[in-house]
Order: sequence, then C-alpha cells, then structure tokens
Amino acid sequence: MISRQILVAELKFYRQFKAELASMLMELPEGKLHFRKQKGKSRPFMKKNGKDIYLNKKQIAIMEGLKKREDIEARIEGVDSNIRLLEMLIEELIELEVLIPENADVGITGMESRTQIANRIDKWKEETENARSNNYYENGKHITSDGTYVKSRVELVLYEFFKAHGIKFIYEKVWVIDGREWRPDFTLIRESDGAVFIWEHFGMMDIIEYRQQAEEKIYHYAANGFWPYKNIIYTYDFGNDQINMQQIERILVMLGFIA
Repeated sequence: MISRQILVAELKFYRQFKAELASMLMELPEGKLHFRKQKGKSRPFMKKNGKDIYLNKKQIAIMEGLKKREDIEARIEGVDSNIRLLEMLIEELIELEVLIPENADVGITGMESRTQIANRIDKWKEETENARSNNYYENGKHITSDGTYVKSRVELVLYEFFKAHGIKFIYEKVWVIDGREWRPDFTLIRESDGAVFIWEHFGMMDIIEYRQQAEEKIYHYAANGFWPYKNIIYTYDFGNDQINMQQIERILVMLGFIA
C-alpha cells in the first residue's frame, strides 16, 4: 500500500524539478528556432513576437541557446504529465492498494506465493515469445546479459538493474487493455504480495510527434486505471540516452521492490 504522504513527497520532487527547469529558461534567449530554405540552402531563423528573424554566423550562441530552450521546454512537458496525474490521484484517493483494471489481461494479483509469482512469470514469458514469433518482434540495438534484445541503451540499463536486484520482471509483455494489445517496456511483479506494475520509459521526448504520442498513451493508461506509483511508472529522457539511477533506485525502494 502506498500512502498519500509518499505521493505528496513525490509530487513535491517533480514540482521542485519543474521549478529548477523553469529557472534555467530565464537565462536563455526567448523565441523558437526553425529553419527555412533560401536559395537552396537551409537557413536558421528565430520566431519572436510573430516575426521571423534571420540568425547569421555571428549569432551561433543565440542558436545554441534556443536549442537548449526547446530541450528544457520538452522536459517540462514530460514532468508536467506526472504532476497532473499525481495531483488527480492525491485528490481522489487517500490510501491506495495496487489494483489492475478488470479488462486488463494480467491474471490474479495480490498476496501470492513466490511459486505462484514464478509460474506467472513463466506463463508471461511463453505468451510474449509467442507474440514475438508472430512477426511482431524487431531485433533491438542492444543485447542483455541473458540474450534478450532491447531497443535502447536506457532499456538495457533498466533491464540489467532490475536483474541485478532480483526483481521479477518481463520485457515487453503483451497486455490486452480495453480490447487493444499493448506492449509496455517492462512488467514488474512485487514479490512481497504479487502486485503488478508497468514501467514505461519515454526516450525521445525532444521530438514533438513522439511527445504527443506519449501524452496520448499516458491518457489512455489513466483512462483504464493505470496511475503513477499505483500500478505504473513513467520515466523520461530527451533523446540523449540519459538516466538518473539514483532516482530509479529511489522509486523501487519507495514501492517496496528493493530494501
């Protein structure tokens, strides 16, 4: 069970993080960088107050500042999604038990023996391998220590971290939610009670189209009963393969996966 106090503390962390990012924007030039073709060449422009201002070679510092602004604004959008969901969760619920929606095909949860948990993991592995053999799975860029292909370096780091800490999990388990197939990055089982969590890592939040898809995905998860720290975890990076393992460990300690 996760107390309201823990959720409030986590919300405070994200609000402080957002404030730190916002303060960084104060030191950067205002406007939005974009490029237009002129005489067959792509030239940089800054859109400010509805006007396009050409940036010449002497204004490289401004271009770099605008790129950094765009990256920080993308980070703020990612943090905002967690803040909104946590605020809604705190408002509606005081004490939370881990619950899985009835229409999510994940099996029975709650106070299971380690044998039952091991059996479920084996069943999930078989189901997942069958789904991958059905022309779904595309070989990832990275191979884990047990020979599993994963799609990003961050997924590789998370995979090996879970494995090193003895956490029961499966990579890209097939879920059926609201009649649709979903393949979240990781599905974790907490051995103390058999509670199930999804872990989604959004790794290209610097790309507008990707961010929009991530927001839509988060919305659909929430609409089907998946809430941060109740039964789903969201982590982010912004196309730079960065990950804060202290924060990852903090989350896992908070949720009782590791001591």
